Amino acid sequence: MDENGGHIGVTADFPEGIYHYHTNNENYLNTGFYILKAGAYHGVKGTFSM
Repeated sequence: MDENGGHIGVTADFPEGIYHYHTNNENYLNTGFYILKAGAYHGVKGTFSM
């Protein structure tokens, strides 16, 4: 992972590789809110997919 918490790697949708992040599907303190990623992001805003 780089300083933004992402890396380039192969995914199901991008077999040639793409820069992406990994998220945590954990309910924060039972509030119903989820922290997807803290800190800076790399590049230009794109789409979010499962």
